[in-house]
Amino acid sequence: MSTLSMETPPSSFLRREVSSTSTGSSIPPPSLYKYTLRCEFENVIKRVKKCPHEAQFQSRNGKTTLHSLAWKNPPLEAAIAVYKAFPGALHITDNRGFTPYDYAIDMISSEAVLNFLRDPDEYLQTFHDAIDLNYSVDESMIDKK
Repeated sequence: MSTLSMETPPSSFLRREVSSTSTGSSIPPPSLYKYTLRCEFENVIKRVKKCPHEAQFQSRNGKTTLHSLAWKNPPLEAAIAVYKAFPGALHITDNRGFTPYDYAIDMISSEAVLNFLRDPDEYLQTFHDAIDLNYSVDESMIDKK
């Protein structure tokens, strides 16, 4: 019969602790989630276009990438890009019972972000032509004096 010392945890315990992250998940958060935590909104937009599956990450406390982003008072373009990659996140509640919209309200996000998170389908229908996530410039809209 082998005995384990209470002072020395088993090696598998150490591996779990080492692989643990600040989000509490045993799976390291993807770059997209890290960009939201650091408020690197331009990188959020670029990354979600390149790796949209990363928007599905959910931390141990239940926050999705959209939750994290909403907490950081993002620009509208970032909120739309992450939502389009994982629309289901809008209705997920974290361990505290909050949705991304709840976090946006708490952080007093812009009216545009709040309206978008309240009803993204209606917002996108209404402002479809004004929202351009490709950042192309419509030359006819530029005032040429």
